[in-house]
Amino acid sequence: MKFEFDRLIDYSEDQLVKEIQRVASIISSPSLTQSEFAKHAKVSKGTILRKFGSWKNALAIAGLSHLYSGASVTENMKSQEAKILND
Repeated sequence: MKFEFDRLIDYSEDQLVKEIQRVASIISSPSLTQSEFAKHAKVSKGTILRKFGSWKNALAIAGLSHLYSGASVTENMKSQEAKILND
């Protein structure tokens, strides 16, 4: 039986990318969601989000953007123009 750590030793960007790719290789679904990643990963999804800014960016950097299943956030959605309107 091979001993394997249940957490990463090195949290460099390169190691985090390899972890995303490792998890993607063991799942059978057509997309890699954050919750599915959390079940199999040796690092928290929060660490991934802090390092890469978003789940979509993390998958893109890992070369797995085709596994992203979330909605795209547009610039129009980010602007929230109604926030400055008065009652």
